[in-house]
Amino acid sequence: MVRGIKEVGSLWNLVVAAYLLDGPKRFNQILRMGESGGRDSLNSRTLSRALKHLTKTGFVERRVLSTQPVAVEYALTPQGQKLKPLLEAYSDLDPKARQRERGVQSLSLPVARTRV
Repeated sequence: MVRGIKEVGSLWNLVVAAYLLDGPKRFNQILRMGESGGRDSLNSRTLSRALKHLTKTGFVERRVLSTQPVAVEYALTPQGQKLKPLLEAYSDLDPKARQRERGVQSLSLPVARTRV
């Protein structure tokens, strides 16, 4: 298990892999997904490092598209797809996601009123 965790590497590697779960993306598409404007925003240097690491370790495939101008697309490999349950579990722990779920649940449940 420890080897598997070391193989994936940093937090940003997991974030980038999560962005690729729903299909191939170009560099700038991934970069825009990671821009929150805050301290924890994904920058181009971090994204470049993450993609290089994930490609080197076999989690991500880099495809050069024969377009004008030439474009590069990144996609999860079958090995990268194995990260899906882990990434979904992490997203379930996201406090913002839990707040949204609570908000939706509270709106859908009837409120019992008591008389005083």
